[in-house]
Order: sequence, then C-alpha cells, then structure tokens
Amino acid sequence: MVTPGNSFERVCWMGITIVAPGPPGSKGECAEACPNCRPCVWYVSGVATTPRKGALLLAGAIITEVAGSLSLKGALTTPLLYAVVVVGYVAAFVLLAAVLRTGMAIGVAYGIWGATGVALTAVMSLIIFGEPLTLLMGIGILVIIAGVLCVELGSQAAHRGPAEVNSEVA
Repeated sequence: MVTPGNSFERVCWMGITIVAPGPPGSKGECAEACPNCRPCVWYVSGVATTPRKGALLLAGAIITEVAGSLSLKGALTTPLLYAVVVVGYVAAFVLLAAVLRTGMAIGVAYGIWGATGVALTAVMSLIIFGEPLTLLMGIGILVIIAGVLCVELGSQAAHRGPAEVNSEVA
C-alpha cells in the first residue's frame, strides 16, 4: 500500500489511485496528478485514514489522559478511582499511537496532546477540586499553547517545502 520513500497512496474521489510524496494534507504531485482532487481516503501504513480521523483520535487521547490525571487526584480519597487512572492512561497512549498511524507528525501530535492536557487539567481541577488558577498560571498555559502553535505552523511550513516558505517570507 505505502510505497518506499515515505510516499502515500491515495484513492481519489473518482476512484483513481494516486501516490503522493507527502503525508495526508500535503501539496505536491497529488494535485498535479489529479486536478479534481478533494480530501479523500489516505492509506498510511496500510490503514485507511483522513486528517479528520487523526484529529478525532487526538481529541480522544486528550480526554482520556485528562480523565486519568483528574482521577489520580480523586483516587487519594477514593481508591477505586485508581482503575480509572490506569484505563485513562492506557487508552490515552493507545489513541496517541493511533493518531501517529494517521500520518500526523509526533511533534505536532504530542505538543497538542500535552498542551491541551495541561490546560484542561488545570481548568477542570479548578472546577472539580477547587484548586487555584492564578493569573501567572493562566499566562503559563497561554505560553504553552503559543509554543504548540509555533510547532504546528513550523510543521506545515516544512511540508510545503523551502521554495514556498521562502516566497512567503519575501
């Protein structure tokens, strides 16, 4: 299914099989080979996927990790919640691995997963446990989110290639 050299096989909406040089969502030979190109099904490591599927799996990974983290705090008084901790963390890593199978870069996936997890855990611990969320903590969360945005934008620039990035800078 996937050809050597990190190419990705894609089944076009017209049923035409196209091999693109980059991961799902990248521009390149795919658009040239099929001018009527629309987002369709990609096969990464033999698994059918779409960018939306990766985002949904990532959301699941974030939610299960946050649930596990919050349950860890709750387990201090209710030991039965340790089961939720284990299930939450195992599910989070299984879903994160599934995200990577969709073709999302690990730096992007892990950055979004970590930053969103930190932000949600801080907000939810305020709501559930009454823990403080100070202005400085809020600024720290914003800095983490800004860092993840930089990683995502850098990842997109890397997929476009040096010629396109240089033309945007000029």
